[in-house]
Formats: sequence, C-alpha cells, structure tokens
Amino acid sequence: MIRFKETGFYTSIQDRGRFGFRHLGVPVAGALDQVSYQNSNLILGNKSNTAAFEITMLGPTIEVLKRCCFCVTGADIEIDLNGESVPMNTAVTAEKDSLLKIGRVKNGLRAYLNFKGGFSSEIKLNSASQFSGITKENRVSPLSTYELNEDFSNLISEYKSNTLVSTVEQSELKQLEVYKGVDFRLFPKEFIETLTKTEFMIGSSVDRMACQLDTKSELAHTIDRLSSPTYVGAVQCTPSGKLLILMRDSQTTGGYPRLLQCTKHSVNRLAQIRPNQRLKFVLND
Repeated sequence: MIRFKETGFYTSIQDRGRFGFRHLGVPVAGALDQVSYQNSNLILGNKSNTAAFEITMLGPTIEVLKRCCFCVTGADIEIDLNGESVPMNTAVTAEKDSLLKIGRVKNGLRAYLNFKGGFSSEIKLNSASQFSGITKENRVSPLSTYELNEDFSNLISEYKSNTLVSTVEQSELKQLEVYKGVDFRLFPKEFIETLTKTEFMIGSSVDRMACQLDTKSELAHTIDRLSSPTYVGAVQCTPSGKLLILMRDSQTTGGYPRLLQCTKHSVNRLAQIRPNQRLKFVLND
C-alpha cells in the first residue's frame, strides 16, 4: 500500500482514456502525454492500460507501506527515495516503510509515476482516469491510500529499461505539426499566412481542458457558426482572436471555429510545454 503524505501541485490518476461516451458529453480524459505514460508501462512490463499518477510541475511525497517497484517518466523531475536520488526511466525497488519524494519539474511540465502491477483505483465507464462529475475526485487527495496490485516480497534488484521516444524538448521554440481543421476553409488566405508565420507564446492558462495562446488582434474575425462536435487537439479561434488548443478534458462540443487540428504527436508534445514558452504551427498539407 502507498499513502500520499503530500500531493504536490496537481496529481491525478490517468490511463489511456475513456472512450465511446463523447456523444453523451463525456470527455475522453486520460494521460495528457500518452507517450510518456505508455513508456512507464513498457518499463515496468505492465499491461498497456495500467493507470499511473500524472504529476504537474511539483510532485507528491509518498509513504511506501509495502515493498514495490516503481518508475517515473516524462518531464525531467527530481526523484528522492529515502534521501537518495534515483534516475528516471528506470524501474526502482522501494522497500517497505520507504519515503518517496517527487520534486519540481526541471524541464517539461508533466511526469508519470507508475507501479509494477498497478494500484487500486475507481473505475468509471471503463477507465480509471479522474474527471470531475465522473469519478468521486478529480485529483489525488492528501492522506489518500492505494493498494498495490502485485506482491514484491521476493524482488531482489532493480532493472533498467530505455524509453522508445521522448516528448520533452530542449529547444526554446516548439513546433507543432497541425492539419487543416474542419472550419479551415472559412478563413481568408491572409489570415492563414499570419497564423503560420507567427510565433505564439503559451499563456498562463494551461490545464487539462485547454491551452491558451497569447495572440494579437490580427486574428480577430467575424465568422459565426453553430455549436458542433470538438476533438482533442483542435485549435479554436475566438472572435477576439484568442487561440485555444483543446486538451483531453475539454468539452465535447463548441461554437468557436475549429481552425487547425494538432496531430496526436503534437498533443503529446503540447502537454510538456510550459507557460511563457514559444511555439509555431507547422501546417501539413
């Protein structure tokens, strides 16, 4: 069993997501950086949909009450086990009554803490992903406990496994590959040229629902349309020219034009871009 002594800035349980319910207004949810999340399961030899803890900016302090094996993937983050630093992307053995501290993110935005065999969690609509209105809580609470699903009384040593890919970039300017959105044709050529040539700054409003970009008035428009289905990774443009990139907890319908559509890889990369960092859209024909 593990117990959260401190929860960090924002720690929640996430898996691949909740599918087949968008027509009922239920967001897909799930890990924002699916690549880093899947890497954690690959390292530990877990089933591909084993839930993990998604950590944003600052990690939790956890009391390990049972011998276990864990790993941390995603954003470069400090990991301390009983006062000693341990590496990322590595399966590490934690003895009973150990103290695991996940510190601040040094590069990127979100990290994933996973355990060999997984842990007990609330399952709603075929998913463990926490989301307000679907699960009892939308994040991990202080002093909450979780039973580990696998016995490691005979586990002797730690082992290492390299991740296949990383979504955490070192470059200052992030480039996001996008396709033409459903409403792309409604915008004039000059508008599109401005959009693709501009370097945007990630605004302070970055969460699991959407990523807001700081924009200029050149993107203001008068295009009006009825509310329609939206998609994870859709780039919407408000009449004032504000750009919103929808993330995995976003609403299932919306009235703002769907100008661009991020690729799956771009959505994963976007999950690791911090506020005040710059990005540029790369339009695929």
